[in-house]
Amino acid sequence: MALSKPLMTPKPLTEQDIDDLEEIMDAIAMLERYGVSKDKLTDVNGAKLRLRRKLLEDTGRKLRKPGDGGIFIVDSPGVGESDEMDEHVSKYLSKAHAFIYVINSANAGGVNKDRVGRQI
Repeated sequence: MALSKPLMTPKPLTEQDIDDLEEIMDAIAMLERYGVSKDKLTDVNGAKLRLRRKLLEDTGRKLRKPGDGGIFIVDSPGVGESDEMDEHVSKYLSKAHAFIYVINSANAGGVNKDRVGRQI
């Protein structure tokens, strides 16, 4: 990440600080306080955005669930990354009408059937 001069000297981040974030814009503002400037990023090939699952559960907002109507997209970590996450994804998929499984075709071997089979 490109760094610019911090607006202030922030305290070290804790897990609680991250759990307290309610909006993605709050996360962006926090990064700016630490001197990370989106304007100075160049030649970025990709980015990963991760919000802790607790953040989604504890915001006090009604989360959409399968059956609420409409179309919505849920992105999860890769299959097999964590047993706990696999369990949550499996529970969710059992209620979904459809899902799209995206793989990186550049990986040798393609789909790892023992990992995917647990989800399907």
